[in-house]
Amino acid sequence: MGDLFCAFGDESNWNKGRYRSIGLISLPKRYVKEIEEKIKLILKKEKLKEFKWKELNRSETKRAATKLLDLLVHYACLNVLRADVLIWDITDKRHDVLARDDTANLQFMYYKLLKNVLTQKWPDESEWILVFDEISGVDWNDVGYYLKKKEVTFDFEKNIFTQNNFSFRLKREFKISEIHSPNNCSVEFPIVQLADLMAGIAAFSYEYFTFFKRYKSKDTLSLFCDATDDDCKNIPRSKREKFEVLEYFDNLCKDKKLGVSLKEKKGLYTFNSKNPINFWFYTPQHPADKAPTKKFKIVKRL
Repeated sequence: MGDLFCAFGDESNWNKGRYRSIGLISLPKRYVKEIEEKIKLILKKEKLKEFKWKELNRSETKRAATKLLDLLVHYACLNVLRADVLIWDITDKRHDVLARDDTANLQFMYYKLLKNVLTQKWPDESEWILVFDEISGVDWNDVGYYLKKKEVTFDFEKNIFTQNNFSFRLKREFKISEIHSPNNCSVEFPIVQLADLMAGIAAFSYEYFTFFKRYKSKDTLSLFCDATDDDCKNIPRSKREKFEVLEYFDNLCKDKKLGVSLKEKKGLYTFNSKNPINFWFYTPQHPADKAPTKKFKIVKRL
């Protein structure tokens, strides 16, 4: 029997905005309580019930974000935990399709990320407890079923993930003992908040990279104007707080030599996926790799 591990997942902008992302924090279960207590201590000091990236718009949440990043990077450098983030662009050839099904696509992206992390980033015989923030429309029993199968053939035209006409064979056993997705997930399982932070900062780094560069150069163009418009107002405070956290994280990764780049891909990216903090930008794998689409029934009028 292998060691017991935990993976905590959360998403950002899964059904809105150009860039979508999923963050996954994975680690041996024996370290979970220790890290959870430190997260609670950070939140208590900043008088926050929980941290959410989308609510990062004031000094308290900014301080909490930087302290949580310090905590995450500290344990990542000790090889205690991994932070893997999958990002995708809905304007690429895979996602720019009519009637795209964002819920089914999110399930597919979770599957891709989990398969990558569970099978390639930790020991082969590891057993897993999976914890996800509640997402409307995602059936974790479906995802869990496919992950638990020892050997199955997926007909992608019929399963929950995509609609392409080819088969995929999974020969690796996923040893999953539990899957949790409660309503108050991020409070009950504080490490989910680290996944929220990683997913949020990743999508934000691509969505606002141009403006982040201008922010660093002290340009005062507004985020709500075209990048070429010279008559824009000052950058809103809510975005400036996020820019400061992104700049802090970028410098922190450079200082710790974690191999995370910001400017090369105009967003957070890790060139060596073996690094403990890994930002992975999904690109279409082949011409037939298309996002799933919604099926509509045709109703005949009398």
